[in-house]
Amino acid sequence: MPEPGPHTREFPFSSVSALGCCPEYRQLRSAEPVCRIELPYGGQAWLVTSYAEAATVLSAPGFSRAATVGRDLPRETPEQQARSSLQALDPPEHTRVRNLAARALTPRRIAALRPQVERHSAELLEAMRAGGPPADLMTCYARQLPVRLISELRGIPSSDLDKLLEWSDATSANTTMPLARRQRLEAELTDYVTALIAGRRARPGDDLISALITARDGGQQLSEQELVELVTIVLVGGNDTTSNQLGNFAFVLLTHPGQLQQLREHPDRIPAAVEELVRFIPFGASTMLPRVATRSAVLAGQHISPGDVMLIANESANRDERVFGEGERLDFGRATNPHLGFGHGPHYCLGAHQARLQLQVAVRDWLEVLPGLRLAVRPDEIEWRQDQIVRGPAALPVTW
Repeated sequence: MPEPGPHTREFPFSSVSALGCCPEYRQLRSAEPVCRIELPYGGQAWLVTSYAEAATVLSAPGFSRAATVGRDLPRETPEQQARSSLQALDPPEHTRVRNLAARALTPRRIAALRPQVERHSAELLEAMRAGGPPADLMTCYARQLPVRLISELRGIPSSDLDKLLEWSDATSANTTMPLARRQRLEAELTDYVTALIAGRRARPGDDLISALITARDGGQQLSEQELVELVTIVLVGGNDTTSNQLGNFAFVLLTHPGQLQQLREHPDRIPAAVEELVRFIPFGASTMLPRVATRSAVLAGQHISPGDVMLIANESANRDERVFGEGERLDFGRATNPHLGFGHGPHYCLGAHQARLQLQVAVRDWLEVLPGLRLAVRPDEIEWRQDQIVRGPAALPVTW
């Protein structure tokens, strides 16, 4: 690693609040889309802020997730963020494991789930209306919809929903959650999954977990540890991210009345609006999961050496003006929208289709069931979660 020099910037840059986007990114995209940064822990890395270069790092075989294992990676926090082993695999090992779960998460299979999503959404909104305004949309709806769907699809008893929510929080927690608590919750989850697998082995059903067990026991090159990992992902992998994004969607729509009115008048634009909201909202941590270069490369004129660490500013790439005209503007009329909101390449989000479905149903139901939906407090009074690697409201008081 080269020593810090005049072209090495300290990272993170200026802090942002709510769903703001780091202002330095816009200038970097045009002047130095791949720049050298120094982080508080672990040393230096390359920061990628442009769309084309981000897509290259996310998809090209010369940038590895597996090579990050065991390294003291550049980061913002003292503690390394522990993530699932599936996220630390490269093809072909990653492809072998991922494909087993992907068979049950195809767009066609997910589309068939719409009646279940609509039923859960309707029940939650009816209960919220019955309680009368004001209500916390996070507690009454956003935190409940994803976990109720997963519970039904995976055959999890309703009595376990509160624990699933706790475990979901732990798997997406940042280092502000006490380490002892996170480790305890993760151990509880592993014990639960292990017991669940044993139960499904004894009494298999027509569900994804049983199918994964059959693949494992049928000799499809899946280890017991990989089986536990996959079952964990299908149980809690997308719960917290989807619930936070539901809250973010509601906040953005309720603070952009012009765009909200567009959807009231043209509900057929909801699918396009969901894609645009995923693009527009700076959702994840300030950078995506790091990659390590395994071969020499040139990106935006910068020479990348083997062993260099690459960090991707996803929220910046999603606003790159060379791909998204007026990228800083929320525009439901975009003709094309190849955003990186669900990632790109081999590690593209397994649950993207399921998340899209829930987001589309939610927006439609808010408009139809609660046409007068609005914030019950000023936008600057909303509290934002500080304990997760993704952004989202801690509470979202609404009325109608």
